[in-house]
Amino acid sequence: MSEKNVKTKKQKKAPSNQGGKYSLLIIFVMVVLIAIPSFLVGSIIYDSYMKTGVPTVGQRFETDLVNKISKDNLKQLESSLGTVDNVESVSVELQSATLKVYVNVEDSFEKEGYPDLTKQVYDQLATILSIEKYFTSSGNVKNYDLEITVFQNSSKLSKETGPYFVLLKNAPMPEPKVYNYGDPLNPELVKNLFAEDVDLPDGSNPSSDENPDGN
Repeated sequence: MSEKNVKTKKQKKAPSNQGGKYSLLIIFVMVVLIAIPSFLVGSIIYDSYMKTGVPTVGQRFETDLVNKISKDNLKQLESSLGTVDNVESVSVELQSATLKVYVNVEDSFEKEGYPDLTKQVYDQLATILSIEKYFTSSGNVKNYDLEITVFQNSSKLSKETGPYFVLLKNAPMPEPKVYNYGDPLNPELVKNLFAEDVDLPDGSNPSSDENPDGN
């Protein structure tokens, strides 16, 4: 064998394995790209399954209201309002961002005095919780709404509408408004609706004891 042929054989290189390495790298990257979103979706599904039937508890106004009304404030307010003349009992509660006050008036108290009594309760409340601080919104400052219900919880009123006054002050309102829900705005309409002899379009009379079928 000539020297020239020997040199040619020595110059031949072994087959390259670079293509196989690149293929493995691509497969590995694809597996990672698939595994990451699959893991995230699986985690979300698992957390949702574990929390099924568990109520979400929270207060949507918890981070909005700057001046908070505490349980001690409610107790103090209830005790203070109970000292107002002609008030039999008081209950106070917070519902969402509304302070609701229920004032039960003595049975002997006359209806004509309800507007003044409602104002007295409002003024007494203001000595415990400042209206400007807790019930008036300005700019980005959010505050509570106020609702004071003054009524007479008497068995004597079971068959008729008794005094029922409500003072409302939403936080954006500059001044409160008092509504008398015990008296209809249109007495004549109410009188006609409750009249004994009223015939319906089908000819029947709701006040009659007779069965419409004639039985």
